[in-house]
Amino acid sequence: MKKLLISCFLLFFILHSAVAQDPDIEGNLATAKSAYNSGNYEEARFTLQQTLSDLNQIIGEEIQKLLPDEMGGLPAYQEADEMIGNTGMGIVVNRTYQNPDQPDKSVEVSIVDHSPMIAMVNTFLSSPMLSGMMMASSGQKAVKIKGYKGMLEKNVDEDSHIISYTINVPFGDSLLTIETNSFDSEKEVIAMSNTIPLDQIVKLVQ
Repeated sequence: MKKLLISCFLLFFILHSAVAQDPDIEGNLATAKSAYNSGNYEEARFTLQQTLSDLNQIIGEEIQKLLPDEMGGLPAYQEADEMIGNTGMGIVVNRTYQNPDQPDKSVEVSIVDHSPMIAMVNTFLSSPMLSGMMMASSGQKAVKIKGYKGMLEKNVDEDSHIISYTINVPFGDSLLTIETNSFDSEKEVIAMSNTIPLDQIVKLVQ
């Protein structure tokens, strides 16, 4: 309990500028501290969990602000933005880039806490032998996005021949995923992925 309380107060000071936008954060921290001091640990725990959810919500909103307004010449479809910030799932942010006149061409960017894909991607990136085998057999390769190692995978639809790329970049307990459709150039996909300010997102999440 004490560690949870300390963690919340540390997060409060680190994110003070963002927290100031939400008066409930400071109120919840004061309530949690009062409950803790009076021995009402269950109430303190509940309030701290709510505060962590609120902080995750704020972090998710800040990540959304950092995402580019366009990628690969496609505008962000912000009306369809998805963002979850709670203590159970952590932070999930999703944005789609698409032009209504080109329905088959799109880019989807997501940042997910505790993604089940992280272990597989990290294994690929940390094992040169495995990486070499997978590169030879499935079109997967290691790339760097903003200096962070990631895994790129190329797929070609057998019927439509549409090329899609997926890039997964792990950082800490989170995973950045960029999925593209109808982009033929690997260099273009990597270049547009590098327009995402991953270094700033990492500072927010970790």
